[in-house]
Amino acid sequence: MAHPNAPLTPEGRRRLCERVDAGRAICHIAAEAGIARQTLGRWYARWTLEGEEGLQDRSSRPLHSPDQTPVEIEDRVEALRRERKVGPVQLVGTLAEEGIELAVSLELTDIVYTSGSLETGGTDDRAGALTGSGQAAGDHAPC
Repeated sequence: MAHPNAPLTPEGRRRLCERVDAGRAICHIAAEAGIARQTLGRWYARWTLEGEEGLQDRSSRPLHSPDQTPVEIEDRVEALRRERKVGPVQLVGTLAEEGIELAVSLELTDIVYTSGSLETGGTDDRAGALTGSGQAAGDHAPC
């Protein structure tokens, strides 16, 4: 956490807004503070409408995500991944057979990776298991 007198804390934002109230141009104050004019303009608008409460830190998380994948589909993707140990490309076909249409995209890949279902017990499906000699199965010793 920043110290209380840091320039971009709510207290620092209040000081910048007070300088605008005193008649200085927003663009000059923003340049001196090393921030964008639009940012100071946004803070000043909040300051005038909401007072000091408007200068508090805000979450950048969206209020709603209308395109978010439904939890039921995420659960099904995770279950299929654990059962079949296949990646997003193979899962698309299985899901399509069940009437779930998803493209092989970041959406499906995100579900697979964020669900933790890629953990395969210490071996990487794509690299192949290591043999007792430390070589991947199918690798040959150099001649």
